[in-house]
Amino acid sequence: ADGTVNRELTIIKLVFSVALREWGWIITNPCLTVSKKPQPKGRDRLISEDERDAILHQLQDGAHSKRFGIRHQTRVAFEFALETGMRLGEIVGLQPDDVTGRVARLALTKNGTAREVPLSKKALAALSDIESDGRYFTARMGSVSHAFTKAVQRAGIVDLHFHDTRHAAITMLAKKLSVLELARAIGHKDLKSLMTYYNETAENLADKLD
Repeated sequence: ADGTVNRELTIIKLVFSVALREWGWIITNPCLTVSKKPQPKGRDRLISEDERDAILHQLQDGAHSKRFGIRHQTRVAFEFALETGMRLGEIVGLQPDDVTGRVARLALTKNGTAREVPLSKKALAALSDIESDGRYFTARMGSVSHAFTKAVQRAGIVDLHFHDTRHAAITMLAKKLSVLELARAIGHKDLKSLMTYYNETAENLADKLD
């Protein structure tokens, strides 16, 4: 995909740049003449209330399921993601020691820095529903992702990924927080990247004008 090509080209350019400027191994950077592919449009998939309810229904604990089995953990991760906008890896790695009051502290995030995430009452309730023996999640990220994908398929929903919860959460939080507050809560350092995830409909924006 074009996005993959662009990301890998950036890495290759950096390698040649270091070889040129710091090591003196080459005299030119051959990647400077290579054009990037057109940047693909970001996903704008939102999760409707009906889709949310259908997924939660599919993730209900069965009669013979363990109380803290994979469906239970996946349901909690899904609910928590919709409230916080946290990535799946950040969620399953969260443990009670990382939460103080209504704040979750992430020691390491995707951009390599720590951040603090404000928690709603619903987010806290989701965590309390899964805490057992001093832990939250025992399932691995891949297992939760797989269980979510299966639940989406059973619900008959098309083209929906767990990461789409980030779009849904940011769009919801934008109604409650200012732009700077939202960027702080989500962990984006520039507003351009934040806008990639903000997907409020024009119809809803029009309602705010009256």
